[in-house]
Amino acid sequence: MRKGWLLLVLGVLLVAAPAKAVDGDWTAQGAELLKPGPIAFDVAAGYPELYLGIHIPVAGLEIVPRFTFFYGEDLFLNLGNTIGAQVKINVMHQGMWDLSVNPALDLVFGYWGGGYGGLGFGGHHVYRTGFSFGIRLEPDVTATVRPLGWLAVYFGMHIPLTFIATPGFLARIPLLVRAGVEFTVLPKLNVWVTPIDVGPSIRVVKGGTWVWPSASFMAGVAIKL
Repeated sequence: MRKGWLLLVLGVLLVAAPAKAVDGDWTAQGAELLKPGPIAFDVAAGYPELYLGIHIPVAGLEIVPRFTFFYGEDLFLNLGNTIGAQVKINVMHQGMWDLSVNPALDLVFGYWGGGYGGLGFGGHHVYRTGFSFGIRLEPDVTATVRPLGWLAVYFGMHIPLTFIATPGFLARIPLLVRAGVEFTVLPKLNVWVTPIDVGPSIRVVKGGTWVWPSASFMAGVAIKL
């Protein structure tokens, strides 16, 4: 696992090496905010979802309307989508360090799978069809360090709290550690990779509470207009 992580980091750095002369001033996934003026688009793919976000700088904040189509959750197959928005609030800028809080609210629509639509959960799981609906709240915190002008390293806590109201109550409480790299390859183009997003996920349903492992891997590009 450690060897794979090192190889991934080295690969990212090698890809980014030609862009060393391009200094970045914003991170789509980190704590650095988009400067007032143009907006940016952020698209990503990986496990467990496809993602589209629009980064809009407003009055010292960054508002990010976003849409996802997900096909996994807590290492299960699970189909659905979310629509909502995140707000990035930079609470510290000190030298090459930035810190932000990133509250978010999303509507969650489930169509089939292991997380929604009537999960039977325990030593085994049951996939079921059927529509489900709920909300997702994220009280995330992110720190960013920029050791090089073209390279930013971000890390923090990712806590996508999900509460399903229908067809039955389900609460999902993941406590995930997030880390990744984002680098500037052109003045208006960033590439990012989140190779670590892991931790326990607590499930609360009628009849019991369980803890299950959760992990994801995402890579994306962000384009400033």
